Amino acid sequence: MITRTIRLRSLQNALRRYQTRSARLEAIDQRLSNYRLLFFLVCFIAAAAAVFAGKEALAWSVLALFIIVFTPVVHRHRRIAASLQKHRLRSSIIKELVARAELDFSALPPALQEQPPPDHPFAIDLDITGQNSLHHLLDLAASTRGSKLLADWLLEPAPPVATSRRRQKLVRELQPLHIFRHRLLMNYRTASDNRMESTALRNWLHRDVNSKTLRRLVPLLSGLALITDAGFVLNSLAIITTPVWIYSLVLYALIYLFNMGPTKNLLQESTFLEDEIRKLRGVLGHIETWRFREGSQLASLCEPITAGTSMPSRQLHAIRLLGAAIGLRMNPVMGLVLNLILPWDYLCALLLQRFRRRLREVLPEWLDVLQKIEALSSLAAFAWLNPESVFPELEKQDAPQSAGLVARQLGHPLIHAQERVNNDFELRGVGKVVIITGSNMAGKSTFLKTIGCNMVLARAGTTVLASSFRLSPFRLYSCIKISDSISDGFSYFYAEVRRLKSILDAMENRDEAPVFFLIDEIFRGTNNRERLIGSRAYLRALLDKRALGLVSTHDLELVHLADDTDSILNYHFREHVRDGRMVFDYTLRPGPCPTTNALKIMQLEGLPVQADVE
Repeated sequence: MITRTIRLRSLQNALRRYQTRSARLEAIDQRLSNYRLLFFLVCFIAAAAAVFAGKEALAWSVLALFIIVFTPVVHRHRRIAASLQKHRLRSSIIKELVARAELDFSALPPALQEQPPPDHPFAIDLDITGQNSLHHLLDLAASTRGSKLLADWLLEPAPPVATSRRRQKLVRELQPLHIFRHRLLMNYRTASDNRMESTALRNWLHRDVNSKTLRRLVPLLSGLALITDAGFVLNSLAIITTPVWIYSLVLYALIYLFNMGPTKNLLQESTFLEDEIRKLRGVLGHIETWRFREGSQLASLCEPITAGTSMPSRQLHAIRLLGAAIGLRMNPVMGLVLNLILPWDYLCALLLQRFRRRLREVLPEWLDVLQKIEALSSLAAFAWLNPESVFPELEKQDAPQSAGLVARQLGHPLIHAQERVNNDFELRGVGKVVIITGSNMAGKSTFLKTIGCNMVLARAGTTVLASSFRLSPFRLYSCIKISDSISDGFSYFYAEVRRLKSILDAMENRDEAPVFFLIDEIFRGTNNRERLIGSRAYLRALLDKRALGLVSTHDLELVHLADDTDSILNYHFREHVRDGRMVFDYTLRPGPCPTTNALKIMQLEGLPVQADVE
């Protein structure tokens, strides 16, 4: 069985191989650069000496030798440089995978800088987006839209089970296709170091000029250009003595310049196309040539790219050629010559309009498929890097008493494997509440986040860090990271009350799935007496709702609520004092917390605690 350690070791071995080859290619590249320079200097000096000695034949012979030898050397050098670039790219991609496996966020590209709404039910609490987040860990998308799509999947409060299952099937198919994902990144990063921004390309598709005017002008201007060119040639050869071509040239120039405004704008807009098309052509070409298993979900997803009569890469290559033709006019002299011979700008504009109409029908669908592939590849890479993780069982909406979560050896995806402590947990039945007690730093908040993050992963369609995981449809809500807002005039306590009220309000909607809540240190923003009264009332209110979940607290008095109802369950995290300091094992245990070591820690640290701590 492949383990995470074996997977990581194989990546590190591959990284060493590529780095060794890169070092060898760098040495060859440097030697070739030196040889080229030396050979050029020798030939230059020899040719110059021959010229000064009056031996022109020898000089031409040296020049011929230089061309014969230098041309294949340059070709060889370019191949070495291209190979070196590929090895460096492969090394950088593998380094990123190793960094993701080891949770080394400092070695990853910056996270997508797009924050979710402040009232999102769980995004901030569970570290779903932003720097050092779950999205940052997973995100392998080469385009901004692909990255945003992945974030949208992770942030869905209650995706339909059918949607999550469909994604899970696609991720299962993509998980072993490591080479496919690797080459997808290679093709993109060969073209660009930055994320692909397809927004400008989509906007360009929907801008237009008057195509009817272009279609009328191109034949007219082409005819005038042909008359002018023929008249000029005939006049130059003295076949025609009257320079009639001057009149057709003046008419050509007037019509050309009078109608140039929209055409010029169209051609200027196209200048950004080359970079975007170069990025797209590589990744789309990779997808269209990859042989997916016939009848697979991936093959069906990629049909808009693979099933057309004309492959996307060919269509995009034609546009790149047109872009190169448009680029010729950027040189003032070349632009003038070309437009004197024929209406170059108008011809390019008309062809560009035709390509744009054609792309308008297919490109949005290609981009949508590409973005889905990128988001799915990110989820598949997470599953591949964590081979001991499992695909969750996503249950349909059953009877309320059977709805819930059952997990074995559940671990937090943002905690390093060597430090991670896994726990078993089971909670079934709408109306059930788990109270978790324990001291500070015992693991209560982390455990709530562990459950929440794995629920997010499960519903996005990838694996979870557990040995088994069964989940019913829920709307996920949390109240963990509450902060006051000076600008909005909210105190910490008021912000917490508003969040807890929003969770209760969500439970009133009986047309949607039940709520699964995660509440950390309930009512921590007020005094002990009011906190206890408010917590008891809130927990009793939860018992009558279409919801279930976990509430952590320091108030051991709350555990007695379980004496009055079977709907409240007690769990705890324990600690003990060793060598004058508190030690935690982060293991979840049933029942209320039996230890109260905080006073002893205070005493050991020299605080004036007079209570009996023995």
